Amino acid sequence: MMAMQKTKSILRSEFFLEGLLLALISGITYLIFVPQFGYFNDDWYLMYAAGARGPSVFWDIFAIDRPLRALVMIPAYILFGANPLYYNVGAFLFRLLSGVFFLWTLRMLWPERKQLTLWMALLFLLYPGFLSQPNAIDYFCHLSGLAAGMLSIGLTLKAVQADTWLRKTYLYAASILLGWFCLGQIEWYIGLEFFRFACLLVLVFRLNETLWKKALRFFQYSLPAFFIPGVFLVWRLFF
Repeated sequence: MMAMQKTKSILRSEFFLEGLLLALISGITYLIFVPQFGYFNDDWYLMYAAGARGPSVFWDIFAIDRPLRALVMIPAYILFGANPLYYNVGAFLFRLLSGVFFLWTLRMLWPERKQLTLWMALLFLLYPGFLSQPNAIDYFCHLSGLAAGMLSIGLTLKAVQADTWLRKTYLYAASILLGWFCLGQIEWYIGLEFFRFACLLVLVFRLNETLWKKALRFFQYSLPAFFIPGVFLVWRLFF
């Protein structure tokens, strides 16, 4: 009985309904012609290589500079095979998740600005449009990385707001692992780190403290998050 009541409360929750709205509008934008999509650009060699040598070939394809992509493409190929329809639907779901996580992050910064943050999330999903969305096989990694990056930023903010050190540790650890996964999909996602630290600055400058204490607090909040771009850049530049 209690489980049913909890489920009903979730279904009636404002955030859940907003997530459905994001799904509806982005679905109309990106899914209408999905059954007609085939292979585009690099999709061809990826599917040919996997068909010829099996999904383990992705380790070799991405070994030089983006090895974590194999962690996405191997299970994806095992599940979807060479059917582009499944990759297109999966890529859309990752894109939708990134928008939901972005909205969640914005709500932690501006909980009272519900309408504005919803519009921001919609713009994030739709404008100016992700022109390579139909290139779903090659961009499957990009979009899974984007979802991981948005969730990572949200978990960083949640860690800052956590009331126990144990909870902070778990949240920061999950945030760091997801951040590494995100950067492992495509290196130019490092630009998301500027957004992460900008969010932390917003939280810090709301504190009723001196400028010096705010600076110390920002350093305290940001230090665990610096491991994400820091470790990645050391690996990328030197190893």
